[in-house]
Amino acid sequence: AEQLSVDERDAWREIVTSRPTLWSPYFQVEFFDEMAAISERVRVVVVRDAGAPIAFLPYQHVVMGFCQPVGGQICDTHGLIAKTAAEVDIERVLEAACMSFFTFNQVPADQSAFEPFARAHYDCHAADLSRGYQAWFDTQSRGGKAKSFKRLIRDTRLIERDIGPIRFELNDRSEAALEMLLQGKSAQYRRSRHFDVFSASWTVKLLRRLWALRDGPLQGQLSTLYGGNTLLAVHFGMKGEHVANYWFPTYDAKHGKHGPGKTLTDLMFRAWAEDGVQRVDLGSEDTKFKLNFGGARLAMMAGLARRPTLASRTYRAAGSLSDVVAKTPNEFIAKLPRRVSARIRNRLLYGLV
Repeated sequence: AEQLSVDERDAWREIVTSRPTLWSPYFQVEFFDEMAAISERVRVVVVRDAGAPIAFLPYQHVVMGFCQPVGGQICDTHGLIAKTAAEVDIERVLEAACMSFFTFNQVPADQSAFEPFARAHYDCHAADLSRGYQAWFDTQSRGGKAKSFKRLIRDTRLIERDIGPIRFELNDRSEAALEMLLQGKSAQYRRSRHFDVFSASWTVKLLRRLWALRDGPLQGQLSTLYGGNTLLAVHFGMKGEHVANYWFPTYDAKHGKHGPGKTLTDLMFRAWAEDGVQRVDLGSEDTKFKLNFGGARLAMMAGLARRPTLASRTYRAAGSLSDVVAKTPNEFIAKLPRRVSARIRNRLLYGLV
């Protein structure tokens, strides 16, 4: 990161500003900087034409030529920062960085350079705030979603009646609020038997560094909802100049019947719209929450870009062997590869930073 010149950084920012599909906070050079500050494995390939930088590919080296997007599994959107992605040869980029393969799971579909390596195409949910909060609310609360939004309004009133006056902070500086977020999300991951991303110390360091960014094109925001003096819901996300991302939410389960998480999200959308945010990225899963609060779709693709090296051939052979063993009739043997591969995967994707 420290080797990027001022001109290269300016070119990066200019490219991001000029293309709406690159407006996500994850594409900001500041996000790259914050990750590079906590990990020596973070790098960037710079593509030049006649000496001028025209594209950047931030990446994170893991092991044996295996690379992933900066931030790994917690990076919801990634890919090339390029004026015209079609002009970039991904295999030459991998070669320049000595990568055997680069895994990606949420690259904007207009980045055609990744198309030969794509294994899946899908849509991510987003909320369109380009016409303001009220226009978004009026659009989303019609038809089959009307009942959900009537309940949102009702629950907001019940919070004030049963718990206390509502207080909302878009960027709370409370350590107690951050601790509630970390503990609440960790408990949620354990209940759902998903890997606890906050068990990797670097993720907490990253959140704290982002939380310290109060001004500029990238801000980390800890948003909170209180009922009286009771902290009901917390969300940590990032806000760029035009796009905010819905990232880590949690709420007090004792007050779950009041829907504090949805009330907090509604208040965040209102505040973001007032700050000039035009879109909120919500992620890919088709949950009821995202279907209600979304409304817009972003085309994405996932896959594995690789070049013919010994490491990539070994990786491919190991994957094929795992598939064969997993199809054997013995239940224990059939489950073993997944158990082992899950531990290895979590160690590679979260532990080595």
